[in-house]
Amino acid sequence: MGMNERSSVRNTPIEPAKSVETSDWLAELASSLDLVTRVTTRLRPDGLIEVVVSGLVVGYVEHVAPIFVALAGDRPGVAIEVAQRRTLRAAVDALRSHSDGRA
Repeated sequence: MGMNERSSVRNTPIEPAKSVETSDWLAELASSLDLVTRVTTRLRPDGLIEVVVSGLVVGYVEHVAPIFVALAGDRPGVAIEVAQRRTLRAAVDALRSHSDGRA
């Protein structure tokens, strides 16, 4: 009882711990936002996912379980396979890279 209330309260702010999970989540979010702002996708009636970059069709993604196949070209009949990825996002990113000439 010899301790008063003022001496038991600390005035130092508590900083939230920065975990690897938080920074990974933020990096993933930033990457996803970057992808969304540059790429448009649309599910076609034939089941292909059309990928448009800057208003131009750059290719299609076909889901062949368990992978996503990235097909580059402006028409499905002449599109060529450029990548196989485990996620849709990675397949779309492969098409975007291919259309930028980075693949």
